[in-house]
Amino acid sequence: MKKINLLALLTVISVIFVGCVNTGNKDKAIQTQIDLSSVNSITVQNDSGESMTITDNNVIELFTEAIHTAEYDSAKLDIAAPDYEATVELKNKENEKFSFWIMGENGLFTKSAQNGHYKLPETEKVVLLNLFQPNDQQAETDNLKIDEDIKRITIANAVAHGSVNANIKDEYTDHETIEIFVRAIKNAVQIPGELNTATPNYDIVLISDNNKYAFHLWINETSEQGMLMNVNETSTGYTLTKESTAELKKIMFTEAKFNGYVPHSIVGAQ
Repeated sequence: MKKINLLALLTVISVIFVGCVNTGNKDKAIQTQIDLSSVNSITVQNDSGESMTITDNNVIELFTEAIHTAEYDSAKLDIAAPDYEATVELKNKENEKFSFWIMGENGLFTKSAQNGHYKLPETEKVVLLNLFQPNDQQAETDNLKIDEDIKRITIANAVAHGSVNANIKDEYTDHETIEIFVRAIKNAVQIPGELNTATPNYDIVLISDNNKYAFHLWINETSEQGMLMNVNETSTGYTLTKESTAELKKIMFTEAKFNGYVPHSIVGAQ
């Protein structure tokens, strides 16, 4: 009986200990949060010493949303100097400092006066990379410009990079749907660096009276943010906004199923 009681006691202690650890991690995650209304500006400095100051509320909101998605890890980082450092200037004259390792495969950051580090989701890492690039360094998106009146959009299951599957699965001609696709493409943000991607999920073609614009699309029913690539490109990708991703998912999956079309099995979209 004493052995059973001892075992039960040890079990209770273990549960309490694990609970405390989990609570500690949650508390650390909460400490990354910044009240958007309290931010005056964000000054970003890269590893070359160049700096830029962000005061646009929309950009500041993107920054705060990105860091709030990070997961806390109690391990202390022992790596090279950060790619970027960001100082968040608050309206009460105080500031909070962050160090970011987001080039290449890294997606990490630390916050001053805290131990441990934070791991960013891939999509939010891309968001921060684009925010931290000065306007004159941001990549042009000429191959995503659509300046004509689109009359029809076709969708096919993708087969390979660099070509469009001629076996059309669905098409759209109504103005509202066309506008959603065009807006999603125009608002997409280029992903820094060269990509090595899996086979796309879909081929989409936008058709005007005079031209066709073909893109590969990575998206599935659980995607938070889809990705685009011009069919003529091989390594330059563009991240869709979360809003556009949600709109395309509704069209391609929810409404498509309601109308009797079941999308093909998707592999590779994030």
